[in-house]
Formats: sequence, structure tokens, C-alpha cells
Amino acid sequence: MPFLQLDLDRAENPLDIIERIAAHNRWSFDRDEEDEISISVAGGWSEYNIAFTWLAEVEALHVACAFDLKVPAARLTELASLVSLINEQLWIGHFDIWPSDGVIMFRHAILLAGGAELNGHQCQTVLASAVRACERYATTRLFNLSSLPAKPVPRRSARSCLKPKAGLDMEAPGVDRFDASLVLAGAGKMGGVMLRAWLGRGYDPRKISVIEPRPSPEIIELAQAAGFALAAPSRPPEILVLAMKPQNLDEAAAGLAPFAGPDTLVVSILAGKTIANIAARFPHATAIVRAMPNLAAAVGRGMAALVANAAATPGQRATAEVLLAAAGRVEWLAGEDLIDAATAVSGSGSAYVFYLTEALASAGAALGLPAGIAARLARATVEGAGELLFQCPESSVAELRENVTSRGGTTAAALEVLMAQDGLTPLIERAAKAAKQRAAELSG
Repeated sequence: MPFLQLDLDRAENPLDIIERIAAHNRWSFDRDEEDEISISVAGGWSEYNIAFTWLAEVEALHVACAFDLKVPAARLTELASLVSLINEQLWIGHFDIWPSDGVIMFRHAILLAGGAELNGHQCQTVLASAVRACERYATTRLFNLSSLPAKPVPRRSARSCLKPKAGLDMEAPGVDRFDASLVLAGAGKMGGVMLRAWLGRGYDPRKISVIEPRPSPEIIELAQAAGFALAAPSRPPEILVLAMKPQNLDEAAAGLAPFAGPDTLVVSILAGKTIANIAARFPHATAIVRAMPNLAAAVGRGMAALVANAAATPGQRATAEVLLAAAGRVEWLAGEDLIDAATAVSGSGSAYVFYLTEALASAGAALGLPAGIAARLARATVEGAGELLFQCPESSVAELRENVTSRGGTTAAALEVLMAQDGLTPLIERAAKAAKQRAAELSG
């Protein structure tokens, strides 16, 4: 999304700035009233409609964003229960089904107090946030949980929401690798997560074969709805993804070996299984990529560390990256010797954050808060901090911490304890070291 270079002067009516941004980007907009403007933005999944209303009497800006998606009539009834389930999980926004029009619509609205103080950069941030809300909830809340194929969305990077910076390009280059023949060996928890992510990003289900000795009812239902095969293919695929339980690799390898030909890219997400281990069990395969995804892939916010052997071509590395990026972000490691360290940070790190949340709730209860309230305060605080990290990628973690720390204030008093020589950092370092050592012990 190209952004207009604006000065920091505030306007009496922030809709004047919003209108200038829309005109600069050549977006279609309608402003029949002085206090209302509606903008249409072409997005990765649909056209996004963003409506702004200026409430001058309370100096607040109301922002509503929505998108709709055409759905075949035969699928509407099938998706009704899914949409109801998703709405129960959403903490913002709401999905509606309009059977007469064959449309699923997403709506989300917020009220920003102090709208008169918005400057040009902040107006652009509000607009970008509305677009990101549509993108994020289309991909992670609807399609990753359904079997409805859709085209892939380019990854978007948000400008810092705390420190305005000029010149934002929200588009990131993408590579489409969702048309290669693929065999998924193992459709358990993580395998199923990746499968749904690929379908949600538009992978042609006719190119996918799933080999799972004991498929769950959910996988069987997904196969029937999406159209991928729950059977082995007749020839080696271009991609073989190993996602069974690591302890089952030896048993499964003999049956899978015929599907790992010399031109097949083997992608392993098996914890503790080295590239050498994989190569020994699939002697005809040459290109092997080892990946370590984490739990957050289930909500489209995963982090995967990748390492490839020397035989993997740049094109095969790009293919592996796109496959793992369907469920979050990826980082390439310089060598396999770093995979255990990555496991200790991102593979196990979610549990550290969960435990920190437990500890924060326990501290609140020790200070006199009712246990339930303390737990809710701690959980919401960690959720909000994580969302700030996600929406402010150009602000370092230290900058975000400093922005909520006033000199001589309560946060500073707590951080003095946490940042002491025997505080949180050496504790986390010891914990990560223990995880790394255990990962090394389990490798083979």
C-alpha cells in the first residue's frame, strides 16, 4: 500500500486527511457528508470497505471495516456451523452469512477517542490497521479453519504504530509454489495444521495426497469437502512432507521410500530427526529441508526455523519457505547445528510465555486480587503485548518496553527487579540452555 507523505499538522476534521490518503492511492471513496467517508480498497481476498465517521461532539472517530466473499450456494449451509464456531472464538469483529446473496461478510468497528488529535501519520496507521484486520481475519480465522480454497495473500508488514516513519510499502514479494504435487505423510496435530494452512492459501487440493494410517474424523471430513486424496499417489510427488510422530519414522519410512525420488523435495517437520537421519531412510532423495514449526502455526502466527542440505536448489528452498510461511513466519538457519538452539527459543518458547502468564496471575493473586480477576488481567495483558509486537514490526522489543516505562514509575520499579543481575535474563538463559541440551539428546 503506497502512503502519502504528509506533514504532522492536525486537521480540525481528520476525515480531510483520510480523503487525501484515499485520493493519493486512487482508491474509490464516497463522501456525501462532511462527517462520513467510505473507502473501497482492493485486498488480497476481496474488496475491503472501510467507513469513517467523525463524531465532532465527542471528538471521536468511528472506524468500521468489512469485506464480503462470494460462496457457492451449495456451500452456504455447510459453512453456517463453521461461521458460528468462528464467531465464538473472535475477540473482535463478526462474520455474517447472507444466503440470498451468497455472501459471507466480516464486520469490525472501533471508536477512537481524541480523534481531533490525529495527525497525518496516525490517520494512515488507522487506515492500514483496518486493512490488516480484514486480511488477518480472512486468513487466520476463516479459511485456515475451513476447507474453502482461496488464493494466497501476500504477507503484509505494518509500519510502527508507536513511532511514525515515512514511506511505507506494505506489499512483500511472494512466490507461488501451491501447484506442485505433494504428499503429506502424517495428518495429526501439526500435519493437520499445515494441511489446513495450505488449503487456506489456495493450494490445489487435487495435487495433494495424504498418507495417514488412522485419519481423524476431521481429516476425513476435510478430504471429502476439499477434494484431496486420502491415499498414496501412483508416482513420486514433487514434494514429500514428513509430519508423522518422530518415533514412527522408522516404521513409516519403508512404505514412504518409493515416494521420495531423486527429484522430490523432502521437507521434515519431525522434532529431533536430523537431515542425515532422513537421508539414511530415503536414499533416493537428494534435496532435504528440515523445519521446526511451533504451536502458533495453528492460528496462522507460527514461527518456523528452516535448514536445507547442500543438494536443495534455490527453487526448492523457496518452495519449502512458502509451505511453512502459509502458517506464519520462517527463518533460515546457516547450519543444522543451530536447529537445537532455535528449538529452545521458538519451538519451546510459547510454553515459556504461557508460564510467565501463569506467574503474573499468581503474583496478582498474592497481592490480593481475586484469582479469577488476576488470571484474566494477566492473560489479556500478554495477549495485548503480543498484538503490539505483531502490529509494530519496526519498533524493537526494547523500544516497546521503554514506551510503557516512565522514569521513577511503577513499571520501572518492577523492571529493576526483573533486570537485576540475578533477574529474569539469566533464568531464561538457563531454561533455554536446558531445552537445547535436551533437544540434542533426542536428536538422531
